[in-house]
Amino acid sequence: MFKTTIKEKTFWPGKCFIVIGLSFGLMLWGCAVNPPLDEMAAAKLALEEARNAQAQIYAGDEYRAAEETLQFAEEEAAKEHHKRALTLSRKASMEAKYALEHTKWKIKDNQLKEAQVSLQKTMEEAEHARLSLEEAKGKLY
Repeated sequence: MFKTTIKEKTFWPGKCFIVIGLSFGLMLWGCAVNPPLDEMAAAKLALEEARNAQAQIYAGDEYRAAEETLQFAEEEAAKEHHKRALTLSRKASMEAKYALEHTKWKIKDNQLKEAQVSLQKTMEEAEHARLSLEEAKGKLY
């Protein structure tokens, strides 16, 4: 098994740990080189949802950033830089989701402004009707 000399006794177990460590590292590295297909599909779906909500109109900068990031992810995947493609895919997905939420907020903000304008107009019409009623009432009495 182990040789009994001092030099080999301390050196041989060290070799075993190095070999085991390298084997384990290569195994983990081998698992990480798969293309990030699921993450890229999720980013594309998030971009589609944002596009369907008209994010390119309401959150144009955020939407374009997500598109560009996904494009970079696809380019990195084509170069087989899968770790970089994975990171970029996740970033594109987050940017697309942010664009979607920003779009929803902008739409609700616009709806609120429209409701405020409509309320103001209704209040002005009500005031005009009240004044007309008072004028008519004054003519009757």
